[in-house]
Amino acid sequence: MKLCDKPPRTFTTRVWLGRLGVVCALSATTILAGCATVPADVQARCERGYVYYLDGAGGGSVLTNWSAGVREGLHNAGYPGWGEMFSWETGLGVALDQVASNEYKRAKANELARTIVAFERENPNTPITLIGHSAGAVVAVFTLEALPERPIVENVVLLSGSLSTDYDLTKALARVRQHVYIFTSDRDAILSVLLPITGPADRDADTNNVIGVCGATLPASASPETERQYAKVTEVRWNPSFSSFGHRGEHLDSVNELFIRAFVAPLVFAVPTGEPGVCPPLGKVRNPDYQAWASFAPGSWAVLEGTCKHDGRIDICNVKTTLVSRTADSAVIERELMIDNQRPSELPFRQRSILMADIDPQDHPLTHAAAHVLVLGQAGWPVQGKTTWCDIRRVAVPGKFDFWGDDIRADIYTASGVPGYVAYIELSTTLDGKPYKFALRATEYLVASAATDAATEFFQVKALQPQTHADEQPLPARSPSASFASIGTAR
Repeated sequence: MKLCDKPPRTFTTRVWLGRLGVVCALSATTILAGCATVPADVQARCERGYVYYLDGAGGGSVLTNWSAGVREGLHNAGYPGWGEMFSWETGLGVALDQVASNEYKRAKANELARTIVAFERENPNTPITLIGHSAGAVVAVFTLEALPERPIVENVVLLSGSLSTDYDLTKALARVRQHVYIFTSDRDAILSVLLPITGPADRDADTNNVIGVCGATLPASASPETERQYAKVTEVRWNPSFSSFGHRGEHLDSVNELFIRAFVAPLVFAVPTGEPGVCPPLGKVRNPDYQAWASFAPGSWAVLEGTCKHDGRIDICNVKTTLVSRTADSAVIERELMIDNQRPSELPFRQRSILMADIDPQDHPLTHAAAHVLVLGQAGWPVQGKTTWCDIRRVAVPGKFDFWGDDIRADIYTASGVPGYVAYIELSTTLDGKPYKFALRATEYLVASAATDAATEFFQVKALQPQTHADEQPLPARSPSASFASIGTAR
């Protein structure tokens, strides 16, 4: 059986839509017992944010730990707070840490929970973040369960976690105000090849599937309360763009400094926002997907609705995309997907993606060297009850693209006033060797104001040019509503 006891991941409609739409002082040698007795400058940082980092098996000591990338990544991203590394390990090496009993790990988690409660008592307004790597992710979850029955921790980040994928997170999630981010990679040889020898770090598990490869699974027959708590879970899957930041999918790559700075820091707090650069680095181009959000404030969102035609069937789809945060280098977007008015079982959580401002040209259909883009003029298009003036382009490009599929042909209506720019799209593509046709239109959207932008960032701090077909003719004039109804497609 393949990893996660399911067939290899395919580019189904649901997966495609789910992807669319300091000095940080983490001390590697000491544990601060709160901030009341430290210098004034550190005390000021403690009031802005505090991170507890739990290292993986075999780490957590003065001589051996993997916290450097986390410390430097947060520091270089401008994290305004302070933090510490909590050592939970046995000191007897990787294998014995991994197989240490749940009783041992829960005893350590209880210690950390008492530390967090004491810190919160001294600093009641400080956002607290837990970051757990590998087996440290298990101790992080056990720590949440040991906290009082109320939200105390703002955000949790689980990197390459060796917690079993079907572990019930309901109790832990009840102690989290905002989000639990689970970073996964099916290229992680430690978790997918070596871990089955020892089993997951939570020793009661009856599976070798872990969240660092497969993500978390919503418990069977979940209660409404469990479903409400699991809405806090966001899975961030490895993708090829991570490689440029030192994360090629392997176990320790998720604590690489460049990766932490670019992909983890924006989820923990509001990274200072700068103006996007106008000149990409040598060999890079501006990412059209990033540009589509670069002029909007965090909190802006758009809803696309439509159909997808594949394998002789038509699915009705709805995807809401929200801009979570934005910097000069990247933007974080979140997608919520509904298929036939239901959330897909294989994508039970909101999906977050990081859009880098600059990319390799071959990574996007509009910037690929073989792309043919024909400008077809402008037309009015109904969005949210009013006519919106759109630019129309026809795109044809061979090749394979991580999100868009293979051998793409599309007609795209874009409007600069709509978050994400897409007012309407007809897309023909090949996903997992099968043809798909999508038709999506923007039905409603919200452009966040500057005041909303500032409030969002403050809240997060508290939490955390193309070629054309010479022979191609412009599209004939047509009714937008008739065009949409005529094609079975969507996400």
